[in-house]
Amino acid sequence: MLKYLSLIILLAGPLAYSDECHFELDKNHSQVGFIAYKFTEKTGVPGKFTKYKQTGPTTAKSAREYVEATQFEIDPNSVDTANPGRDETIRRHFFKLLKVKKISGKVISLPKGDKGTMKLQLRLNGTEKPVDLSYTLSGEKFSAKGDIDILEFDMLGPFEGIHKACKDLHKGKDGVSKTWSTVTLTVDAKLKKVCKK
Repeated sequence: MLKYLSLIILLAGPLAYSDECHFELDKNHSQVGFIAYKFTEKTGVPGKFTKYKQTGPTTAKSAREYVEATQFEIDPNSVDTANPGRDETIRRHFFKLLKVKKISGKVISLPKGDKGTMKLQLRLNGTEKPVDLSYTLSGEKFSAKGDIDILEFDMLGPFEGIHKACKDLHKGKDGVSKTWSTVTLTVDAKLKKVCKK
């Protein structure tokens, strides 16, 4: 009898240990970003937001479950394009004109498999719309990318504001000042496994 009890305990040990583990976001190795575009030839200007938070569950039993339950909130004033002067222009002439001073959303579908097209419910400037993102989920690494048209989020005012402020800076080789309403959203996340010892 003792032999069987010892065997059960031995087999149950790893299961009990795994129950003590969870996945959470490693913010030191994660980034929420975007690519805006200027010039007729559509040159990208990449940037990121340094202040964002998970407003849904902060832990999950697997990396996939964490992504599926993701709800987030972004402070747009934390914009960082590696150019302080440009960042201030974006804050004053774009984000300051938003009716709602935060960006939020949640994952509403994540198909099975390690890559594909997921759906995000994005709330921007008080307007909420579903957005398709292509994604990859490999082990503890998750990345996603997709385009939105900010004019579909009732952002004509902010769009005109940033175009006017950057009119000369957005003149390309053809002499035409062009600011695109298309913005690419990017997410690169590292999910770390944390186990109680």
